[in-house]
Amino acid sequence: MHELHCVLQHAGDINEAVHWLDEAQSLDMADRYINSKCAKYMLRAGRIADAELMCSKFTRVSQLCCQRA
Repeated sequence: MHELHCVLQHAGDINEAVHWLDEAQSLDMADRYINSKCAKYMLRAGRIADAELMCSKFTRVSQLCCQRA
């Protein structure tokens, strides 16, 4: 599925690429590479809230750069 998103992205169908990356991510939710790729493509597709939710799966609140102690 990872290769499919590359083909779709180069063909200009970013929303379909996001769909397949999200599908791939759901098969292995511990894979940070696919999670981050999926979040990146969600941002490209303008799906900001979805990208934030995806990023929250593999970040900790204490790791946020904008949070002050």
